[in-house]
Amino acid sequence: SPGYAVLAFLAGAFLGWEYPSVAIQQAADKRQKLIRKNLPFSIDLITSAMQAGLDFIAAVRYYVNNGGTGPLQQEYGVVLKEIELGKSRIDALRGMSARIQIEEFKGLVTAVAEGAEMGASIVETLRIHAEEIRRARYAAAERQAQRAPSLMLIPMALFIMPAVFIIIFTPVFIRIQDSGFSQMF
Repeated sequence: SPGYAVLAFLAGAFLGWEYPSVAIQQAADKRQKLIRKNLPFSIDLITSAMQAGLDFIAAVRYYVNNGGTGPLQQEYGVVLKEIELGKSRIDALRGMSARIQIEEFKGLVTAVAEGAEMGASIVETLRIHAEEIRRARYAAAERQAQRAPSLMLIPMALFIMPAVFIIIFTPVFIRIQDSGFSQMF
């Protein structure tokens, strides 16, 4: 009928309008999660390469070539290309920070920039910051684990508790019916 056709058209138009933005947001969230997960490892690998005698750019290149695949390696590859095209190391890292929009990395870029201005060792700055990122991830995981019991309460109340009540009260109800007390209610 025409009413169903109009309703189907409106539902399809709504889905067609909303689905792309939802899909893009989910892909961006997944990408940020992967970057956040791999960030401490990448910093450790770059730090180890710098301790072995490589400069920062060569250490980042080592990570891009040997660190596997993923969005973080792609972003470091973009940083390398920007540096090769003439951007300063700090500007390229700030550009990466603006693209990935992760607070931990923004803090790392700030620490590296201040360390470079003051002449401090970048290796030590990277090592300390990687440890801070790990601690922050661990604290976030603990917060999520502490929320788990309260999130499990709703499914228990909706699904498990009714089943328990049925198991407990069914034999009682059957005995009441068999004894003749059911006519009193």
